[in-house]
Amino acid sequence: MTSSDVEDRLDRLTTRILVPLRTEKRVVKDDLDELCELVATARDEGLFRGSIEVRLAGKFWSIFCSMLAEADHARDPDPILNAAWRYQEELSRSFGPVF
Repeated sequence: MTSSDVEDRLDRLTTRILVPLRTEKRVVKDDLDELCELVATARDEGLFRGSIEVRLAGKFWSIFCSMLAEADHARDPDPILNAAWRYQEELSRSFGPVF
């Protein structure tokens, strides 16, 4: 999988995740699962070794930041926060730091 393939999938998932998150304050579990799988696959294929384009790294992390921001405005923030921390764990495994 190339970084271009990853970015295309990430862009599609971003829309599928952020629209219901922003409009209904809900996380679609299947889309979150697919996003976490995308991060794990990219990691396993070595996309995160060495340098990665800042734009692509920013796209991965912006979803996490958006989830936290939307949780601040939700009546029940726990499901959003749980999803955000699950996704953050995948990102941390991919981007480090590794001790």
